[in-house]
Amino acid sequence: MNSIFQGKKLNLEIFGGSHEPIFGFKLLGFPKTEIDFSKVLADIKRRKPTSLGTTPRTEKDELIIISGFENNQTTGDAIEIHFKNENIRKKDYSIFYDHPRPGHVDYVIREKYKDEKMIYGSSIFSGRMTLPMIVAGNLCKQALNYEFESKLVQVGTLTDISKLDNYLKEVSKKGDSVGGIVEVKVKNVEVGLGGPLFSRLSAKIAQTVLSIPGTKGIEFGAGFDSTNLLGSKFNDLIIDKDGKTKTNNSGGISGGISNGNAIIVRVSFRPPSSISIPQLTYNFKSNQIEELVVEGRHDVAYVRRVLVVVENMIALALLDEKL
Repeated sequence: MNSIFQGKKLNLEIFGGSHEPIFGFKLLGFPKTEIDFSKVLADIKRRKPTSLGTTPRTEKDELIIISGFENNQTTGDAIEIHFKNENIRKKDYSIFYDHPRPGHVDYVIREKYKDEKMIYGSSIFSGRMTLPMIVAGNLCKQALNYEFESKLVQVGTLTDISKLDNYLKEVSKKGDSVGGIVEVKVKNVEVGLGGPLFSRLSAKIAQTVLSIPGTKGIEFGAGFDSTNLLGSKFNDLIIDKDGKTKTNNSGGISGGISNGNAIIVRVSFRPPSSISIPQLTYNFKSNQIEELVVEGRHDVAYVRRVLVVVENMIALALLDEKL
């Protein structure tokens, strides 16, 4: 199975699945430019589950370059990169076709695709598919002259991120999970990216970012807190001829067009659905509600791993607008 982002210039196709031998992406419309693969590998490393609260599943995540490069330069032709899945355990998922995990994709996979194999690791719906998102997005990031910053704003109910490890230890002891909020700031973006209505830059960023598994919401600048502000407090006063503003409640986007100030995006992620706490939920095989205990290797807070994914999906949207 595959999934395709069709932009104005860029076409990104992600294919394969979490437990298939090979998965990867094809990127069309990418310009000729020099690529520093150490930066690609650094972003892959940022996604790896090395922090407390992340899955014990590890993969090599090595790049298998099929086409689109010559001597660290993109050629202008289609870029195709593959990855291998080697550390897979299908048996961990075998029961979920008939006894779907609450809050997970199992039930809709069963109803829409009728394919039991897609239950294994959630196939293309899996967070594993953020690896090709990261690599394709990093190429886009390198083709831009912008500065990206990202941070965790909140994990579960915790806003003091310095206490995150102790907080997640307590959540893990209970067999539960938590979501969180990620903030990304993009600096040095010029005025003029985007357009009206369906061409809004914020809409394009939302499309790419909300394609990341586990996302539940997105906001720009003051976001939902804008409803608590009077117009006199929300308005960003222009303080120089380059359009720099005293505040940035609009998050760098006015009327769907970049205004030259930093683009500020916050994204909420739901808690992982796979938890070890027993849950009473419907079993399609027995036709009754039964206790489900989820075993296997799962994140307590995968939000720790997604900052780089959000960055790079924003880069995909921005490059498509800039080309």
